[in-house]
Amino acid sequence: MAARTVIALAGSVLVAGYAVLLGVDALVLDPRAAAPWLTPAELEHALAGSDWRSARTLVLVAVALGVLLPAVGVVLVARLRPPARAVAAAYLVLLALGGPVGFVVTFSTGMTVADELGVSGGVHSSTGVALRVVAGVASCAAVAAVVLAARRPAPARAAR
Repeated sequence: MAARTVIALAGSVLVAGYAVLLGVDALVLDPRAAAPWLTPAELEHALAGSDWRSARTLVLVAVALGVLLPAVGVVLVARLRPPARAVAAAYLVLLALGGPVGFVVTFSTGMTVADELGVSGGVHSSTGVALRVVAGVASCAAVAAVVLAARRPAPARAAR
């Protein structure tokens, strides 16, 4: 199996895992951390009459895109056969985009939780903090990978 394929598959697993964990954090972990005195049923009931449905839809769309985009990337890598450095840079960029996407989806759910339960806004769960750190590290690595991919030409292929 070519290095680019391994990188694409590993990158897809990382990006999809990030997206799913972001969804779990936004819909379950962060609201529970914001109001630990409520049971899950009480929390769902408290949020039922608010903008929670539209916020939840936004989170689910973001998770679906976070799973589908890397899968499309695997197909493109198989068809176009780009250099491994370019594949790594592309998947690091996708992982880094989890930061801004995470901000948007957790902002909507966080504001709904804050408005309905009278708690402060912000990140309440340690998972949310960890996701933001991963996105920040991926951003730095993506910049380095893009620079390296642009500076070094791909190795020449052996004549067949």
